[in-house]
Order: sequence, then C-alpha cells, then structure tokens
Amino acid sequence: LSACAFLEHHGFTVRDPEHQNIVMQIDMTQYEPAPIAMPEGYRIEPLRPEWVPQWLQVKDRVFGGTSAPDWFEKTFSHRWDFEWEGWMTLWRGDEMIGIAGADLFRDPAHREHYSGAQIEYVGMVEGHQGLRLGESIVRACLDYIKARGLPCQLITQRFRVPAVALYEKLGFRFQRENRTYERVL
Repeated sequence: LSACAFLEHHGFTVRDPEHQNIVMQIDMTQYEPAPIAMPEGYRIEPLRPEWVPQWLQVKDRVFGGTSAPDWFEKTFSHRWDFEWEGWMTLWRGDEMIGIAGADLFRDPAHREHYSGAQIEYVGMVEGHQGLRLGESIVRACLDYIKARGLPCQLITQRFRVPAVALYEKLGFRFQRENRTYERVL
C-alpha cells in the first residue's frame, strides 16, 4: 500500500476506481464438490471447438463489444496450456446462454506440472437469472480444478455486486485490488 500512497502523494489518481480489478481466491482444500442440480431444460457441457462462434456471441452479449472470429483462437485455444475440458458452456435447449472458463497455469519448463488455475469469463445472457445457473457453472469449473488439486483465483470488479456475492458464497475471499494509476502531465 505504500507504493499507492507514494503515487497518490505525487499527483497520480486511480483511473475509474469502481472498475478496478480485484483478485479473489478460494481455499480449494475447503471446497467440496457437490452434485450440480440444473433446472429442467438446462445443461452444462465443456466447450467444443465447433461451439466457439456461439461462445463469442455469448461473451459479446454479456461483456459488450464485438469479437473477431479468431479472437478465442488467438487468446486461448492456441496456447500449450489450454484445455477445452475446463471451459464450461451453459445451455437451454440448443441455445448457449452462459460461459465460464477454468484457465490452468502450467510451468513452461515442466509442462506436466500445473501451478494453479483462474476462473474467468463467467457470464450469462439476460433472462436466466434467479435459477442458480451462475453458481452451477462456476461449480463445474471449481470441480474441474479440484480434480487436479490446484489452487484457484479469479478476477472481477467491485461493481459486479451479484458476481462478488456469488463468489463469496462459494468460498472466494478478497485478496487484492489491481489499481491503474494515471497522471495528467
């Protein structure tokens, strides 16, 4: 925190404080997988390569923006530590309505050794809230991570109050805030 005080003392301010990333961690030794109950007509499945265009549509609807068709490939699926089985999709019938990814971290020098995991891109299109679907898809990611015996974190923002409440309910705890400082010269 002294670095933050130093910056603020020298005229730097936090850019858009409500939208700063916060890191939350869960003690995976305390997390216990449980059966995931889904409402009728809903299901969770690991992402498949042929579903990436639908995944991108859900991501863009939930988080805004327009992703290029090759965005997922460039960002994730070309990496040597990417595993399709950790990226969950939530479906209602034939429509993908939610996404969440368990991104595993491998040691580049020892590719068989994992050092941890991060849950990211958790989101659901409007109209399906209140059914505990967000909890279900995050649990599917946590179960995947737990089976590998890895520590887990996620990054979110404080203004995402329902998401933060869900993560806390599942056992995640605030660890730190990643602040972006700026100063007009």
